[in-house]
Amino acid sequence: MKKRFRHLSRCVIACTTFLFVQQIIQPQVSNPSTWASFVQSSSNISVRDTFRMQTFMGLTSDCWGYTITGEASIKDISNVKEIPDSHGRYGLRMPTNTQVAFEHFTLTDYQDIKISVRKGGIRLVEGENMRAKTYREGETSYSSLVSIIGKNGIIPFKTTDIKNNPPGVDLIVPAPAATTKNGYYYVDSVYAHGMILSYSLFTGNGDWNDSAHWSHLPAYRHRKALIHGIISVNTDICCGEVFIGDGNIHISAAGNLSADNLTIYSSDDIPASSSALQSSGHIDIAGRITIEKTFAQKDKWYFISFPFDVYASGIDPKFQLGDNKSNTNGNYFYIQTYNGEKRANSQSLSDNWEVIPRTIVNTSQPIFKKNKGYLIALDASANRQTLRFASKERDIPSDFGKSGQVSIQITTNTQNKNQNHNGWYLCGNPLPAPLALNQIESNPSLDGYIYVYDGSTYRPYTIGSDLAIPPFSAFFVKANKNTNLSIHGTPQAANYKLLSANVPMSSLLLEPQVQQESPVSNPAFSFPELRYHLGNRNLYIDNLPSPGKVWLFTPAGIPVFTQAVQTGSSTIPLSLPQGLYLLIIQTGHYRTQYKCALTL
Repeated sequence: MKKRFRHLSRCVIACTTFLFVQQIIQPQVSNPSTWASFVQSSSNISVRDTFRMQTFMGLTSDCWGYTITGEASIKDISNVKEIPDSHGRYGLRMPTNTQVAFEHFTLTDYQDIKISVRKGGIRLVEGENMRAKTYREGETSYSSLVSIIGKNGIIPFKTTDIKNNPPGVDLIVPAPAATTKNGYYYVDSVYAHGMILSYSLFTGNGDWNDSAHWSHLPAYRHRKALIHGIISVNTDICCGEVFIGDGNIHISAAGNLSADNLTIYSSDDIPASSSALQSSGHIDIAGRITIEKTFAQKDKWYFISFPFDVYASGIDPKFQLGDNKSNTNGNYFYIQTYNGEKRANSQSLSDNWEVIPRTIVNTSQPIFKKNKGYLIALDASANRQTLRFASKERDIPSDFGKSGQVSIQITTNTQNKNQNHNGWYLCGNPLPAPLALNQIESNPSLDGYIYVYDGSTYRPYTIGSDLAIPPFSAFFVKANKNTNLSIHGTPQAANYKLLSANVPMSSLLLEPQVQQESPVSNPAFSFPELRYHLGNRNLYIDNLPSPGKVWLFTPAGIPVFTQAVQTGSSTIPLSLPQGLYLLIIQTGHYRTQYKCALTL
Protein backbone atom coordinates (compact mmCIF):
# COMPACT_ATOMS: atom_id res chain seq x y z
CA MET A 1 0.00 0.00 0.00
CA LYS A 2 2.98 2.36 0.23
CA LYS A 3 2.92 3.27 -3.47
CA ARG A 4 -0.71 4.19 -3.32
CA PHE A 5 -0.17 7.10 -0.92
CA ARG A 6 3.13 8.54 -2.02
CA HIS A 7 1.42 11.26 -4.04
CA LEU A 8 -0.41 12.28 -0.86
CA SER A 9 2.70 12.06 1.33
CA ARG A 10 1.11 9.27 3.32
CA CYS A 11 1.78 5.63 3.94
CA VAL A 12 -1.33 3.63 4.80
CA ILE A 13 -0.15 0.28 6.07
CA ALA A 14 -1.05 -2.33 8.62
CA CYS A 15 -1.03 -2.77 12.33
CA THR A 16 0.38 -5.81 14.12
CA THR A 17 -1.82 -5.92 17.23
CA PHE A 18 -5.30 -5.80 15.70
CA LEU A 19 -7.43 -8.76 16.87
CA PHE A 20 -11.06 -9.50 16.13
CA VAL A 21 -13.25 -10.29 19.10
CA GLN A 22 -15.35 -13.00 17.50
CA GLN A 23 -14.57 -15.58 14.82
CA ILE A 24 -16.88 -16.01 11.83
CA ILE A 25 -17.59 -19.61 10.90
CA GLN A 26 -16.61 -20.27 7.28
CA PRO A 27 -19.35 -22.10 5.41
CA GLN A 28 -18.60 -25.58 4.10
CA VAL A 29 -19.12 -24.36 0.55
CA SER A 30 -17.69 -20.94 -0.29
CA ASN A 31 -17.41 -20.97 -4.10
CA PRO A 32 -20.77 -20.78 -5.91
CA SER A 33 -19.18 -22.08 -9.12
CA THR A 34 -18.66 -25.48 -7.41
CA TRP A 35 -22.13 -25.85 -5.94
CA ALA A 36 -23.48 -28.19 -8.63
CA SER A 37 -20.73 -30.75 -7.95
CA PHE A 38 -20.71 -30.13 -4.20
CA VAL A 39 -24.34 -31.12 -3.62
CA GLN A 40 -23.70 -34.46 -5.37
CA SER A 41 -20.49 -35.19 -3.48
CA SER A 42 -19.78 -37.01 -0.23
CA SER A 43 -19.13 -33.64 1.41
CA ASN A 44 -22.89 -33.01 1.36
CA ILE A 45 -23.74 -35.03 4.45
CA SER A 46 -27.20 -36.27 5.37
CA VAL A 47 -29.25 -34.88 8.24
CA ARG A 48 -32.55 -35.91 9.78
CA ASP A 49 -35.32 -33.68 8.52
CA THR A 50 -38.99 -33.44 9.47
CA PHE A 51 -40.94 -33.35 6.22
CA ARG A 52 -44.49 -33.84 7.55
CA MET A 53 -45.81 -32.28 10.74
CA GLN A 54 -49.17 -31.81 12.42
CA THR A 55 -49.58 -30.12 15.82
CA PHE A 56 -53.33 -29.39 15.51
CA MET A 57 -52.52 -25.78 16.45
CA GLY A 58 -53.09 -24.25 13.04
CA LEU A 59 -49.42 -23.36 12.55
CA THR A 60 -48.10 -22.51 9.09
CA SER A 61 -45.70 -25.44 9.56
CA ASP A 62 -48.59 -27.90 9.98
CA CYS A 63 -48.16 -29.48 6.55
CA TRP A 64 -49.63 -32.97 7.10
CA GLY A 65 -53.24 -33.32 6.04
CA TYR A 66 -55.52 -35.82 7.77
CA THR A 67 -59.06 -37.23 7.79
CA ILE A 68 -61.10 -38.02 10.93
CA THR A 69 -63.52 -40.91 11.34
CA GLY A 70 -65.85 -40.85 14.36
CA GLU A 71 -66.22 -38.16 17.01
CA ALA A 72 -62.59 -37.06 17.32
CA SER A 73 -62.10 -33.29 17.62
CA ILE A 74 -59.45 -30.66 18.38
CA LYS A 75 -59.54 -29.44 21.99
CA ASP A 76 -57.64 -27.09 24.28
CA ILE A 77 -55.43 -29.34 26.42
CA SER A 78 -53.51 -26.68 28.33
CA ASN A 79 -55.72 -27.24 31.38
CA VAL A 80 -55.75 -31.04 31.27
CA LYS A 81 -53.90 -31.57 34.55
CA GLU A 82 -54.80 -35.24 34.97
CA ILE A 83 -52.46 -36.37 32.19
CA PRO A 84 -48.76 -35.80 33.02
CA ASP A 85 -46.24 -34.16 30.67
CA SER A 86 -48.71 -32.25 28.53
CA HIS A 87 -46.73 -29.77 26.39
CA GLY A 88 -49.03 -28.73 23.58
CA ARG A 89 -51.65 -25.99 23.60
CA TYR A 90 -54.11 -28.02 21.55
CA GLY A 91 -54.52 -31.70 20.78
CA LEU A 92 -56.74 -34.11 18.89
CA ARG A 93 -59.19 -35.66 21.40
CA MET A 94 -59.89 -39.26 20.32
CA PRO A 95 -62.54 -41.20 22.25
CA THR A 96 -63.12 -44.88 21.55
CA ASN A 97 -64.23 -46.00 18.11
CA THR A 98 -62.40 -43.15 16.30
CA GLN A 99 -59.66 -43.00 13.72
CA VAL A 100 -57.42 -40.37 12.10
CA ALA A 101 -55.78 -41.14 8.73
CA PHE A 102 -52.79 -39.02 7.66
CA GLU A 103 -51.98 -38.46 4.01
CA HIS A 104 -49.48 -40.88 2.49
CA PHE A 105 -46.09 -39.83 1.10
CA THR A 106 -43.51 -41.36 -1.25
CA LEU A 107 -40.42 -43.11 0.06
CA THR A 108 -38.03 -42.07 -2.72
CA ASP A 109 -36.60 -38.83 -1.30
CA TYR A 110 -35.76 -39.75 2.30
CA GLN A 111 -33.96 -42.64 3.99
CA ASP A 112 -34.63 -44.30 7.36
CA ILE A 113 -38.09 -42.74 7.68
CA LYS A 114 -39.78 -42.70 11.07
CA ILE A 115 -43.15 -41.41 12.25
CA SER A 116 -43.28 -40.02 15.79
CA VAL A 117 -46.60 -39.88 17.62
CA ARG A 118 -46.96 -38.02 20.92
CA LYS A 119 -50.07 -38.99 22.87
CA GLY A 120 -51.56 -39.37 26.33
CA GLY A 121 -54.86 -40.62 27.74
CA ILE A 122 -57.28 -40.71 30.64
CA ARG A 123 -59.99 -43.09 31.99
CA LEU A 124 -58.87 -45.89 29.64
CA VAL A 125 -59.19 -49.62 30.36
CA GLU A 126 -57.55 -52.75 28.96
CA GLY A 127 -58.66 -53.42 25.41
CA GLU A 128 -58.76 -49.73 24.48
CA ASN A 129 -55.13 -49.61 23.35
CA MET A 130 -54.33 -47.21 20.49
CA ARG A 131 -52.92 -48.91 17.40
CA ALA A 132 -51.20 -47.76 14.21
CA LYS A 133 -51.88 -48.89 10.65
CA THR A 134 -48.71 -48.16 8.67
CA TYR A 135 -49.41 -49.50 5.16
CA ARG A 136 -46.08 -51.30 4.85
CA GLU A 137 -46.03 -53.94 2.17
CA GLY A 138 -47.12 -57.31 3.59
CA GLU A 139 -48.49 -55.76 6.80
CA THR A 140 -51.14 -58.08 8.32
CA SER A 141 -51.52 -56.63 11.83
CA TYR A 142 -51.49 -53.22 13.41
CA SER A 143 -48.79 -52.31 15.91
CA SER A 144 -49.85 -51.15 19.36
CA LEU A 145 -48.76 -47.67 20.41
CA VAL A 146 -49.87 -48.29 24.02
CA SER A 147 -48.84 -51.68 25.35
CA ILE A 148 -50.24 -51.59 28.89
CA ILE A 149 -53.06 -49.62 30.49
CA GLY A 150 -52.74 -49.50 34.25
CA LYS A 151 -55.54 -49.58 36.82
CA ASN A 152 -55.68 -45.80 37.08
CA GLY A 153 -56.42 -45.57 33.34
CA ILE A 154 -53.98 -42.67 32.82
CA ILE A 155 -51.47 -42.71 29.96
CA PRO A 156 -48.78 -39.99 30.44
CA PHE A 157 -47.83 -38.05 27.32
CA LYS A 158 -45.06 -39.93 25.54
CA THR A 159 -43.60 -40.08 22.04
CA THR A 160 -43.60 -43.41 20.24
CA ASP A 161 -41.55 -43.88 17.05
CA ILE A 162 -42.87 -45.99 14.20
CA LYS A 163 -39.74 -47.13 12.33
CA ASN A 164 -38.74 -48.95 9.12
CA ASN A 165 -40.01 -46.53 6.47
CA PRO A 166 -43.79 -46.44 6.87
CA PRO A 167 -45.44 -44.69 3.86
CA GLY A 168 -48.29 -43.39 6.02
CA VAL A 169 -50.14 -43.93 9.25
CA ASP A 170 -53.67 -44.24 10.65
CA LEU A 171 -54.14 -43.87 14.42
CA ILE A 172 -56.95 -46.11 15.62
CA VAL A 173 -58.77 -46.15 18.97
CA PRO A 174 -60.88 -49.34 19.06
CA ALA A 175 -64.49 -49.77 20.11
CA PRO A 176 -65.13 -49.41 23.85
CA ALA A 177 -64.27 -52.38 26.05
CA ALA A 178 -66.95 -54.12 28.08
CA THR A 179 -65.66 -52.35 31.20
CA THR A 180 -65.24 -48.98 29.53
CA LYS A 181 -65.07 -45.77 31.54
CA ASN A 182 -65.60 -43.65 28.44
CA GLY A 183 -61.97 -42.66 28.31
CA TYR A 184 -60.11 -40.98 25.47
CA TYR A 185 -56.68 -40.16 24.07
CA TYR A 186 -55.12 -36.82 23.27
CA VAL A 187 -52.65 -36.64 20.35
CA ASP A 188 -50.71 -33.35 20.45
CA SER A 189 -48.30 -33.91 17.54
CA VAL A 190 -47.43 -36.32 14.74
CA TYR A 191 -44.18 -36.03 12.75
CA ALA A 192 -42.67 -37.87 9.79
CA HIS A 193 -38.90 -37.51 9.47
CA GLY A 194 -36.04 -39.11 7.59
CA MET A 195 -32.46 -38.68 6.43
CA ILE A 196 -31.78 -36.39 3.47
CA LEU A 197 -28.76 -34.46 2.18
CA SER A 198 -28.21 -31.25 4.14
CA TYR A 199 -27.62 -28.89 1.17
CA SER A 200 -30.04 -28.50 -1.72
CA LEU A 201 -29.27 -26.43 -4.83
CA PHE A 202 -31.93 -24.26 -6.51
CA THR A 203 -31.53 -23.47 -10.21
CA GLY A 204 -33.75 -21.89 -12.84
CA ASN A 205 -36.69 -19.56 -12.16
CA GLY A 206 -39.54 -20.54 -9.87
CA ASP A 207 -41.17 -20.68 -6.45
CA TRP A 208 -39.37 -21.91 -3.32
CA ASN A 209 -41.91 -24.73 -2.91
CA ASP A 210 -41.38 -26.05 -6.45
CA SER A 211 -39.46 -29.33 -6.02
CA ALA A 212 -38.52 -29.48 -9.72
CA HIS A 213 -35.99 -26.65 -9.29
CA TRP A 214 -34.13 -28.21 -6.34
CA SER A 215 -31.40 -30.86 -6.43
CA HIS A 216 -32.67 -32.53 -3.24
CA LEU A 217 -36.16 -31.17 -2.54
CA PRO A 218 -36.89 -27.66 -1.22
CA ALA A 219 -34.72 -26.70 1.75
CA TYR A 220 -36.85 -26.26 4.85
CA ARG A 221 -36.30 -26.12 8.61
CA HIS A 222 -32.66 -26.97 9.50
CA ARG A 223 -31.47 -27.73 5.96
CA LYS A 224 -29.34 -25.38 3.85
CA ALA A 225 -30.35 -23.65 0.61
CA LEU A 226 -27.90 -22.80 -2.19
CA ILE A 227 -29.57 -20.27 -4.51
CA HIS A 228 -28.22 -20.34 -8.05
CA GLY A 229 -31.24 -18.95 -9.90
CA ILE A 230 -34.22 -16.62 -9.50
CA ILE A 231 -36.39 -17.83 -6.63
CA SER A 232 -39.61 -16.32 -5.26
CA VAL A 233 -40.91 -16.58 -1.70
CA ASN A 234 -44.70 -16.27 -1.72
CA THR A 235 -45.55 -18.05 1.55
CA ASP A 236 -44.00 -18.56 4.98
CA ILE A 237 -40.65 -20.30 4.42
CA CYS A 238 -38.39 -21.47 7.24
CA CYS A 239 -34.85 -22.58 6.40
CA GLY A 240 -31.64 -23.16 8.32
CA GLU A 241 -28.94 -21.48 6.21
CA VAL A 242 -29.39 -19.58 2.93
CA PHE A 243 -26.53 -18.90 0.49
CA ILE A 244 -27.08 -16.64 -2.54
CA GLY A 245 -24.46 -17.15 -5.26
CA ASP A 246 -25.39 -16.35 -8.83
CA GLY A 247 -28.98 -16.04 -7.63
CA ASN A 248 -31.74 -13.66 -6.67
CA ILE A 249 -34.37 -14.06 -3.94
CA HIS A 250 -37.68 -12.19 -4.38
CA ILE A 251 -39.87 -12.04 -1.25
CA SER A 252 -43.40 -11.08 -2.30
CA ALA A 253 -45.80 -9.00 -0.21
CA ALA A 254 -47.38 -12.23 1.05
CA GLY A 255 -44.01 -13.90 1.68
CA ASN A 256 -41.91 -14.34 4.80
CA LEU A 257 -38.43 -15.88 4.82
CA SER A 258 -37.06 -17.13 8.14
CA ALA A 259 -33.48 -18.41 8.38
CA ASP A 260 -30.73 -18.85 10.92
CA ASN A 261 -28.17 -17.05 8.74
CA LEU A 262 -27.93 -15.70 5.19
CA THR A 263 -24.81 -15.24 3.05
CA ILE A 264 -24.59 -13.23 -0.20
CA TYR A 265 -21.61 -13.68 -2.52
CA SER A 266 -20.30 -10.71 -4.52
CA SER A 267 -17.46 -10.95 -7.04
CA ASP A 268 -16.51 -10.17 -10.63
CA ASP A 269 -17.45 -13.75 -11.53
CA ILE A 270 -21.05 -13.09 -10.49
CA PRO A 271 -23.05 -10.38 -12.33
CA ALA A 272 -23.76 -7.44 -10.02
CA SER A 273 -27.52 -7.79 -10.54
CA SER A 274 -27.57 -11.53 -9.77
CA SER A 275 -26.59 -11.98 -6.13
CA ALA A 276 -29.37 -10.01 -4.51
CA LEU A 277 -32.25 -10.07 -2.06
CA GLN A 278 -35.37 -8.12 -3.07
CA SER A 279 -38.28 -7.90 -0.68
CA SER A 280 -41.82 -6.63 -0.59
CA GLY A 281 -42.63 -8.85 2.39
CA HIS A 282 -40.77 -9.78 5.56
CA ILE A 283 -37.57 -11.50 6.58
CA ASP A 284 -36.54 -12.99 9.94
CA ILE A 285 -32.83 -13.68 10.39
CA ALA A 286 -32.07 -15.26 13.77
CA GLY A 287 -28.31 -14.84 13.38
CA ARG A 288 -26.43 -12.76 10.80
CA ILE A 289 -26.37 -11.66 7.21
CA THR A 290 -22.89 -11.98 5.70
CA ILE A 291 -21.51 -10.45 2.50
CA GLU A 292 -18.60 -12.40 1.02
CA LYS A 293 -16.82 -9.96 -1.25
CA THR A 294 -14.08 -10.94 -3.71
CA PHE A 295 -12.00 -8.04 -5.04
CA ALA A 296 -10.68 -8.22 -8.60
CA GLN A 297 -7.35 -6.63 -7.70
CA LYS A 298 -5.23 -5.99 -4.66
CA ASP A 299 -3.59 -2.62 -4.05
CA LYS A 300 -6.60 -0.83 -5.61
CA TRP A 301 -9.31 1.33 -4.07
CA TYR A 302 -12.92 0.22 -4.57
CA PHE A 303 -16.17 1.90 -3.54
CA ILE A 304 -18.14 -0.20 -1.06
CA SER A 305 -21.11 0.01 1.30
CA PHE A 306 -23.30 -2.26 3.42
CA PRO A 307 -27.02 -2.13 4.27
CA PHE A 308 -26.22 -2.90 7.92
CA ASP A 309 -23.61 -1.83 10.46
CA VAL A 310 -20.40 -3.87 10.40
CA TYR A 311 -18.39 -4.08 13.63
CA ALA A 312 -14.92 -5.56 14.20
CA SER A 313 -16.45 -8.87 15.28
CA GLY A 314 -18.21 -9.13 11.92
CA ILE A 315 -15.12 -8.88 9.70
CA ASP A 316 -13.21 -11.87 8.37
CA PRO A 317 -10.65 -12.82 11.07
CA LYS A 318 -8.15 -13.74 8.33
CA PHE A 319 -7.69 -9.99 7.74
CA GLN A 320 -6.70 -7.09 9.96
CA LEU A 321 -7.31 -3.37 9.64
CA GLY A 322 -4.37 -1.20 8.67
CA ASP A 323 -3.86 2.56 8.73
CA ASN A 324 -1.06 5.10 8.26
CA LYS A 325 0.85 4.53 11.49
CA SER A 326 2.74 1.27 11.05
CA ASN A 327 4.83 -0.44 8.38
CA THR A 328 3.83 -4.13 8.33
CA ASN A 329 2.41 -5.73 5.18
CA GLY A 330 0.30 -8.89 4.77
CA ASN A 331 -3.38 -9.72 4.99
CA TYR A 332 -4.57 -6.22 5.76
CA PHE A 333 -7.31 -4.02 4.41
CA TYR A 334 -7.61 -0.24 4.49
CA ILE A 335 -10.61 2.09 4.56
CA GLN A 336 -11.09 5.72 3.62
CA THR A 337 -14.08 7.98 4.06
CA TYR A 338 -14.94 11.20 2.27
CA ASN A 339 -14.95 14.38 4.39
CA GLY A 340 -17.51 16.68 2.80
CA GLU A 341 -17.28 19.11 5.72
CA LYS A 342 -13.56 19.56 5.13
CA ARG A 343 -14.17 20.29 1.47
CA ALA A 344 -16.90 22.84 2.19
CA ASN A 345 -14.70 24.68 4.68
CA SER A 346 -11.49 24.58 2.64
CA GLN A 347 -13.27 25.12 -0.71
CA SER A 348 -10.61 22.82 -2.17
CA LEU A 349 -11.03 19.97 -4.64
CA SER A 350 -8.18 17.92 -3.17
CA ASP A 351 -7.09 16.02 -0.08
CA ASN A 352 -10.60 15.35 1.24
CA TRP A 353 -10.26 11.55 1.58
CA GLU A 354 -9.40 10.47 5.13
CA VAL A 355 -8.01 7.17 6.43
CA ILE A 356 -10.06 5.42 9.11
CA PRO A 357 -7.63 4.70 11.99
CA ARG A 358 -7.13 1.16 13.24
CA THR A 359 -7.96 2.34 16.77
CA ILE A 360 -11.64 2.23 15.79
CA VAL A 361 -11.58 -1.51 16.53
CA ASN A 362 -11.07 -0.69 20.22
CA THR A 363 -14.27 1.35 20.36
CA SER A 364 -17.96 0.47 20.28
CA GLN A 365 -18.37 2.16 16.88
CA PRO A 366 -19.08 0.19 13.74
CA ILE A 367 -16.17 0.06 11.30
CA PHE A 368 -18.65 0.44 8.41
CA LYS A 369 -21.84 2.39 9.12
CA LYS A 370 -24.87 1.15 7.25
CA ASN A 371 -25.88 3.01 4.08
CA LYS A 372 -22.66 5.06 4.08
CA GLY A 373 -20.10 4.85 1.28
CA TYR A 374 -16.38 4.09 1.71
CA LEU A 375 -13.24 3.28 -0.21
CA ILE A 376 -11.62 -0.06 0.63
CA ALA A 377 -8.35 -1.64 -0.55
CA LEU A 378 -6.41 -4.84 0.12
CA ASP A 379 -2.72 -4.76 0.83
CA ALA A 380 -0.60 -5.61 -2.22
CA SER A 381 1.06 -8.47 -0.30
CA ALA A 382 -2.20 -10.13 0.86
CA ASN A 383 -2.40 -13.84 -0.03
CA ARG A 384 -6.17 -13.78 -0.56
CA GLN A 385 -8.69 -11.44 -2.15
CA THR A 386 -11.96 -12.42 -0.46
CA LEU A 387 -13.28 -10.85 2.75
CA ARG A 388 -16.40 -11.56 4.76
CA PHE A 389 -18.47 -8.76 6.34
CA ALA A 390 -21.27 -9.74 8.71
CA SER A 391 -23.99 -7.92 10.60
CA LYS A 392 -24.41 -8.27 14.35
CA GLU A 393 -26.65 -11.13 15.45
CA ARG A 394 -30.36 -10.28 15.51
CA ASP A 395 -29.59 -6.88 13.97
CA ILE A 396 -31.63 -7.37 10.79
CA PRO A 397 -35.13 -5.76 10.81
CA SER A 398 -38.12 -7.56 9.30
CA ASP A 399 -38.39 -4.97 6.48
CA PHE A 400 -34.76 -5.46 5.42
CA GLY A 401 -34.49 -5.13 1.65
CA LYS A 402 -37.96 -3.60 1.43
CA SER A 403 -37.07 0.07 1.74
CA GLY A 404 -34.23 2.22 2.97
CA GLN A 405 -33.12 5.65 4.00
CA VAL A 406 -29.76 7.40 3.93
CA SER A 407 -29.24 10.23 6.40
CA ILE A 408 -27.30 12.99 4.63
CA GLN A 409 -25.48 15.35 6.96
CA ILE A 410 -23.63 18.09 5.10
CA THR A 411 -21.77 21.34 5.66
CA THR A 412 -22.21 24.43 3.47
CA ASN A 413 -19.99 27.48 3.29
CA THR A 414 -22.22 30.42 2.47
CA GLN A 415 -19.33 32.90 2.50
CA ASN A 416 -18.00 31.66 -0.83
CA LYS A 417 -19.91 32.33 -4.03
CA ASN A 418 -18.64 29.07 -5.54
CA GLN A 419 -21.14 26.51 -4.25
CA ASN A 420 -19.49 23.63 -6.13
CA HIS A 421 -17.69 22.52 -2.96
CA ASN A 422 -20.73 22.47 -0.67
CA GLY A 423 -22.97 19.57 0.24
CA TRP A 424 -21.08 16.50 -1.05
CA TYR A 425 -21.92 13.20 0.66
CA LEU A 426 -20.89 9.63 -0.19
CA CYS A 427 -23.97 7.40 0.12
CA GLY A 428 -24.21 3.63 0.19
CA ASN A 429 -26.88 1.56 -1.54
CA PRO A 430 -29.31 0.83 1.35
CA LEU A 431 -30.69 -2.28 -0.40
CA PRO A 432 -29.08 -5.73 -0.80
CA ALA A 433 -30.16 -5.51 -4.46
CA PRO A 434 -29.76 -3.15 -7.43
CA LEU A 435 -31.11 0.31 -6.59
CA ALA A 436 -33.05 1.73 -9.52
CA LEU A 437 -32.89 5.51 -9.59
CA ASN A 438 -36.69 5.64 -9.97
CA GLN A 439 -36.86 4.14 -6.46
CA ILE A 440 -35.30 7.30 -5.00
CA GLU A 441 -37.97 9.74 -3.87
CA SER A 442 -37.77 13.22 -5.38
CA ASN A 443 -36.17 15.63 -2.93
CA PRO A 444 -35.70 19.39 -3.53
CA SER A 445 -32.74 19.39 -1.12
CA LEU A 446 -30.75 17.39 -3.68
CA ASP A 447 -29.55 18.71 -7.03
CA GLY A 448 -31.41 15.90 -8.84
CA TYR A 449 -28.46 13.61 -9.60
CA ILE A 450 -26.31 10.87 -8.18
CA TYR A 451 -22.62 10.88 -9.10
CA VAL A 452 -20.98 7.52 -9.86
CA TYR A 453 -17.30 6.91 -10.54
CA ASP A 454 -16.93 5.24 -13.96
CA GLY A 455 -13.18 4.51 -14.01
CA SER A 456 -11.98 7.94 -15.05
CA THR A 457 -14.42 10.53 -13.66
CA TYR A 458 -17.65 11.01 -11.71
CA ARG A 459 -20.64 10.97 -14.02
CA PRO A 460 -24.02 12.44 -12.99
CA TYR A 461 -27.17 10.36 -13.50
CA THR A 462 -30.71 11.67 -13.11
CA ILE A 463 -32.65 10.64 -10.03
CA GLY A 464 -35.87 9.06 -11.28
CA SER A 465 -34.37 7.55 -14.44
CA ASP A 466 -34.41 3.86 -15.41
CA LEU A 467 -30.76 3.34 -14.48
CA ALA A 468 -29.67 1.37 -11.40
CA ILE A 469 -26.57 0.93 -9.25
CA PRO A 470 -25.42 -2.49 -7.96
CA PRO A 471 -25.79 -3.70 -4.37
CA PHE A 472 -22.96 -2.89 -1.93
CA SER A 473 -21.81 0.03 -4.10
CA ALA A 474 -21.51 3.75 -3.29
CA PHE A 475 -22.35 7.04 -4.99
CA PHE A 476 -22.13 10.76 -4.28
CA VAL A 477 -25.03 13.19 -3.93
CA LYS A 478 -24.95 16.98 -3.61
CA ALA A 479 -27.37 18.54 -1.10
CA ASN A 480 -28.11 22.10 -0.05
CA LYS A 481 -29.04 21.13 3.53
CA ASN A 482 -29.29 18.13 5.85
CA THR A 483 -31.86 15.73 4.47
CA ASN A 484 -32.72 12.07 3.87
CA LEU A 485 -32.41 10.09 0.68
CA SER A 486 -35.45 7.82 0.86
CA ILE A 487 -35.98 4.61 -1.08
CA HIS A 488 -39.38 3.13 -1.77
CA GLY A 489 -40.54 -0.34 -2.83
CA THR A 490 -39.51 -2.16 -5.96
CA PRO A 491 -38.33 -0.51 -9.19
CA GLN A 492 -41.04 1.00 -11.38
CA ALA A 493 -39.64 -1.00 -14.30
CA ALA A 494 -37.82 -4.31 -14.20
CA ASN A 495 -35.81 -3.57 -17.35
CA TYR A 496 -33.50 -0.99 -15.78
CA LYS A 497 -29.96 -0.53 -17.05
CA LEU A 498 -27.37 -1.47 -14.45
CA LEU A 499 -24.47 0.95 -14.06
CA SER A 500 -20.97 -0.31 -13.43
CA ALA A 501 -19.79 0.64 -9.94
CA ASN A 502 -17.07 -1.93 -9.29
CA VAL A 503 -14.17 -0.25 -11.04
CA PRO A 504 -11.05 0.69 -9.04
CA MET A 505 -10.08 4.30 -8.48
CA SER A 506 -7.40 5.50 -10.87
CA SER A 507 -6.32 8.32 -8.55
CA LEU A 508 -7.33 9.62 -5.13
CA LEU A 509 -6.83 13.11 -6.57
CA LEU A 510 -10.21 12.68 -8.31
CA GLU A 511 -13.15 14.09 -6.38
CA PRO A 512 -16.73 14.75 -7.53
CA GLN A 513 -17.76 18.10 -8.90
CA VAL A 514 -20.72 19.54 -10.74
CA GLN A 515 -20.36 18.70 -14.41
CA GLN A 516 -21.96 20.67 -17.20
CA GLU A 517 -23.30 18.21 -19.77
CA SER A 518 -24.89 19.32 -23.05
CA PRO A 519 -28.20 17.78 -24.18
CA VAL A 520 -26.38 16.30 -27.18
CA SER A 521 -23.79 14.38 -25.20
CA ASN A 522 -26.08 13.57 -22.31
CA PRO A 523 -29.80 14.17 -22.97
CA ALA A 524 -30.79 12.92 -19.54
CA PHE A 525 -30.21 16.30 -17.90
CA SER A 526 -32.54 18.75 -19.62
CA PHE A 527 -35.92 18.92 -21.39
CA PRO A 528 -35.71 19.92 -25.06
CA GLU A 529 -38.22 22.72 -25.79
CA LEU A 530 -40.30 22.02 -22.67
CA ARG A 531 -42.68 24.86 -21.78
CA TYR A 532 -44.63 25.33 -18.58
CA HIS A 533 -46.81 28.00 -17.01
CA LEU A 534 -48.23 28.21 -13.49
CA GLY A 535 -51.27 30.44 -13.04
CA ASN A 536 -55.05 30.65 -12.55
CA ARG A 537 -54.73 27.67 -10.21
CA ASN A 538 -53.51 25.50 -13.08
CA LEU A 539 -50.20 24.04 -14.17
CA TYR A 540 -49.78 24.06 -17.97
CA ILE A 541 -47.13 21.82 -19.55
CA ASP A 542 -46.32 21.66 -23.26
CA ASN A 543 -44.04 19.36 -25.24
CA LEU A 544 -43.30 16.80 -22.51
CA PRO A 545 -41.20 14.15 -24.33
CA SER A 546 -42.48 11.12 -22.37
CA PRO A 547 -44.79 10.23 -19.45
CA GLY A 548 -43.62 11.24 -16.01
CA LYS A 549 -44.54 13.01 -12.79
CA VAL A 550 -44.68 16.52 -11.40
CA TRP A 551 -44.15 17.63 -7.81
CA LEU A 552 -44.72 20.91 -5.99
CA PHE A 553 -42.80 21.69 -2.81
CA THR A 554 -43.06 24.61 -0.42
CA PRO A 555 -39.90 26.76 0.00
CA ALA A 556 -39.25 24.70 3.16
CA GLY A 557 -39.09 21.52 1.07
CA ILE A 558 -42.47 20.09 2.12
CA PRO A 559 -44.19 18.17 -0.72
CA VAL A 560 -47.74 19.45 -1.26
CA PHE A 561 -48.68 18.05 -4.66
CA THR A 562 -47.75 15.18 -7.00
CA GLN A 563 -49.40 13.84 -10.15
CA ALA A 564 -48.56 11.69 -13.16
CA VAL A 565 -48.43 13.44 -16.54
CA GLN A 566 -48.58 12.10 -20.08
CA THR A 567 -46.56 12.81 -23.22
CA GLY A 568 -47.31 16.11 -24.91
CA SER A 569 -49.47 18.81 -23.29
CA SER A 570 -51.28 18.72 -19.93
CA THR A 571 -53.44 21.08 -17.90
CA ILE A 572 -53.36 20.18 -14.21
CA PRO A 573 -55.80 21.87 -11.77
CA LEU A 574 -54.22 22.92 -8.46
CA SER A 575 -56.05 23.47 -5.20
CA LEU A 576 -53.16 25.23 -3.50
CA PRO A 577 -52.91 28.71 -2.00
CA GLN A 578 -51.09 31.31 -3.99
CA GLY A 579 -47.42 31.73 -3.19
CA LEU A 580 -43.92 30.54 -4.04
CA TYR A 581 -43.28 26.88 -4.87
CA LEU A 582 -40.53 24.62 -6.16
CA LEU A 583 -41.73 22.74 -9.26
CA ILE A 584 -40.03 19.46 -10.28
CA ILE A 585 -40.89 17.80 -13.60
CA GLN A 586 -39.46 14.36 -14.20
CA THR A 587 -39.71 11.55 -16.76
CA GLY A 588 -37.67 8.39 -17.19
CA HIS A 589 -34.92 10.33 -18.97
CA TYR A 590 -35.37 14.00 -18.03
CA ARG A 591 -35.60 16.02 -14.86
CA THR A 592 -35.74 19.71 -14.17
CA GLN A 593 -36.84 21.99 -11.39
CA TYR A 594 -38.02 25.61 -11.21
CA LYS A 595 -38.81 28.20 -8.59
CA CYS A 596 -42.19 29.64 -9.48
CA ALA A 597 -45.19 31.57 -8.13
CA LEU A 598 -48.80 30.39 -8.16
CA THR A 599 -51.28 33.23 -8.74
CA LEU A 600 -55.07 33.38 -8.64
